[in-house]
Amino acid sequence: MRFDEILTFLAVARSGGLVGAAETLGINHSTVYRRLESFETRIGAKLFVRGTSSYVLTPVGERAIGRAETIEREMRELERALHADDGEPFGRLVLTTPEAALPLVTPALAEFRTRYPKVALTGVFEDRFLDLTKREADVAIRFSEKAPSHLIARDVGAVAWGVFHAGEGPADDMPWASYGDAMKHIPQARWRRDTYGDDGVTMRVNSVPAMSAVIAGGGCRGLLPCFVGKTSGLTMFGPQVPVGNARLWVLYHPDMRRSQRVRLLVDHLAEALAVHADALAGCSRA
Repeated sequence: MRFDEILTFLAVARSGGLVGAAETLGINHSTVYRRLESFETRIGAKLFVRGTSSYVLTPVGERAIGRAETIEREMRELERALHADDGEPFGRLVLTTPEAALPLVTPALAEFRTRYPKVALTGVFEDRFLDLTKREADVAIRFSEKAPSHLIARDVGAVAWGVFHAGEGPADDMPWASYGDAMKHIPQARWRRDTYGDDGVTMRVNSVPAMSAVIAGGGCRGLLPCFVGKTSGLTMFGPQVPVGNARLWVLYHPDMRRSQRVRLLVDHLAEALAVHADALAGCSRA
């Protein structure tokens, strides 16, 4: 029984399919399929009922998943102990960050790779929150009102939001692009609904980059973090959104506090992002 097969089994169970598992593991879906087939052949049982769009655990899979998670946890603890390094940093390191932060983060990552060439740094750029407890990533950058209590957090600063549109002049009569179900819970989205209602909404998106692209296409207005709107060349309309206490955090798991490469990356990112604190915290209409 191979550890990569166990990780593949867990990734498929958690994502419900091959594509999501492939994204989590950083491999293609055909490799996920081969590993899963090999694992099932090795144990002589089927772990999933294959549907047209999902993989559902069989009774054997349901019995196995708890033991598999125990093996994963013990192997991760062993890996963490072995990588509590004190010399030159080396080894695998995974950072996850939302796409909206890429303009701020990518220059810092390039500099980090140059400074520490023996660290195999991988970036996972998506809005889905990877689980640091399960070691889906080692370090995370996130926008949220509060940092998760079970993680160690470095507070980069506040993140202001505003209403943006393409071009010049007032935007009072422009239709809205709004955030859909995946983001309707954020305070800024609730403020827009409470203030303007849903009349006049012509588009719905589920990510900040998608909102920026829709607004840039012209003909509608929408909410963006100020630093995104400004760097996209859009025009801010009215004052910044008066609700929400979003902040930018650099996060890692307490089990990784002894890892030199994790500490170095966290320190490097916090320092690099702090340079943008003023741009993050306010919306200047000038």
